[in-house]
Amino acid sequence: MDDTLRFASRLCKFIVAASFLLVAVASLCLWWTGQAYEYAALAFFPFAVPMLLLIMVCDLLAALNGRRR
Repeated sequence: MDDTLRFASRLCKFIVAASFLLVAVASLCLWWTGQAYEYAALAFFPFAVPMLLLIMVCDLLAALNGRRR
């Protein structure tokens, strides 16, 4: 169970980092072409907040599971 929680946490962290990088590149491309780049980041938040909550829950459960051993 502990390995599964750690894997889920790492996977969520990777997805959040990859999507943040994607939004940063998209914002840079939009800025380069002179379009409104502020709205590119708004698409990131509804996706990132649940993933960050999942990371916190997985890390908390892994810590609680590791403390019982």
